[in-house]
Amino acid sequence: MKILIIEDEFNIADAVATRLKEENYDVDISTDGVDGLIMLWPIFMT
Repeated sequence: MKILIIEDEFNIADAVATRLKEENYDVDISTDGVDGLIMLWPIFMT
């Protein structure tokens, strides 16, 4: 499963991502809401 974390505090996002990766999730991080939406755009267009 792929997870996108959108969090403006990188340290928080990184800590969450690290834990999720330990559970074998595929994790991407965005520290900006607009960038996060851009990362999600291809999913909405399918």
